[in-house]
Amino acid sequence: MSKKPRHKTTGSAPQPDQLTAIRRIADTGDLDRARQRLAALRKAFPGFKPLLGLAWEIESLAGEPINASARAWDWQLASPNSAQALEALADSAREAGLLALMARALQRLSRFDE
Repeated sequence: MSKKPRHKTTGSAPQPDQLTAIRRIADTGDLDRARQRLAALRKAFPGFKPLLGLAWEIESLAGEPINASARAWDWQLASPNSAQALEALADSAREAGLLALMARALQRLSRFDE
């Protein structure tokens, strides 16, 4: 009896090249296309949290601090113990003038130093 060949499955994460491609698209300034590609990946891999960080990166690159704050909020909700997500939230909230949100993020971030 022969063994069935094992097929490599993609699992629940996109390929690293897909993330790199989206970053490259965003870096060229084609933010709408980057958002579209990201949306497709988020639909295909809804539980992959790094896509939330990438969403924040795109909005931050776009110079949209309110949108970046919203994406950072989503990211830190999904990853409450992520210092990176809290830093992104604090930075974006500061840029957007959302001082109470910034203060709360910094307060939570200070717990990582204790």
